[in-house]
Amino acid sequence: PTWSADVQPLFEAACEMCHGARSNARRLETREAFAADIDSILTAVREARMPLPPNEPLTAGDIEMLDRWRRADFPE
Repeated sequence: PTWSADVQPLFEAACEMCHGARSNARRLETREAFAADIDSILTAVREARMPLPPNEPLTAGDIEMLDRWRRADFPE
């Protein structure tokens, strides 16, 4: 998986509402910011604490894709 093809679209669909440029929560809209916080992001999505409603929890496939992106060293 890559940031531009896989992770960024997921971010825009499920995370941007709270973690984007127009939000009050920690900003994660860049590849660098998202990668720097990947461990806490993966913990939160695995525990279904994020994303917050009205968004649905991430699927197992989405979570696995994020973990594969991390293991591949965050390709652009």
